[in-house]
Amino acid sequence: MSDKLEAGGFTVRRRKEGDRRTVMLDIPDKGRKMAELNSNIGERCISLLFEGFTEEELVQQSHLYQPIISNLEGFSDILLKLAKENAEAEASPNLEQKPRAVTKKSNYLSY
Repeated sequence: MSDKLEAGGFTVRRRKEGDRRTVMLDIPDKGRKMAELNSNIGERCISLLFEGFTEEELVQQSHLYQPIISNLEGFSDILLKLAKENAEAEASPNLEQKPRAVTKKSNYLSY
């Protein structure tokens, strides 16, 4: 998303002095004008998604989805590690390869 905003002239990327790993986004006048012009979009998205729910239902949903949100912590790192292990196992000339890591059985759709 940052690339698209920068390409459109809505942001300017710069490195933090003393720590070149940190990238900062400045918002020039064009970006500020666009943000001001579209300031109602975020609120409208929320109302479109959640209208018709009571406050109690929204609180219940928040509690129900919290475990999923917690499971997402480190999700991509775990998948990348598994893919790397699979690639290394396939590339290994050893005939007695150890089995690939197996995820536990799930009742949900899988690939």
